[in-house]
Amino acid sequence: MSINDGWAKASIRLVGPSLSEGAIPPELAALAVVGPRTDVLAFLIADDTDSPLQQLLVQVQSFVNEHQQDFKTVRLNTGARLELFLGWSPSSPQDSLTFEPSLLALLAEYDAGIVIDTYSD
Repeated sequence: MSINDGWAKASIRLVGPSLSEGAIPPELAALAVVGPRTDVLAFLIADDTDSPLQQLLVQVQSFVNEHQQDFKTVRLNTGARLELFLGWSPSSPQDSLTFEPSLLALLAEYDAGIVIDTYSD
């Protein structure tokens, strides 16, 4: 898929210096994507870039709700911060972005940040 195709990816990330293997509940750790940074643990919301951005945001909310207790445990034990990371090519038909109040309220419960990484030509 090229930059001009209007692709999007979303992940929920835990960010913090104390993300050791034992600090993450096993059920949650099994869902994590291994990356090069030891202070970031990412959970990819969809494996493809064909999902519309708004649909990904609904999936983000479901994922966080489903694993709410695990995220609270990790935050309490490590001080890690939750972060919504969006990689996005703002091209038609998804050239705008809307955050539903329910998603923002959920992210606010975790003092979560939102990172929007846009790609265009």
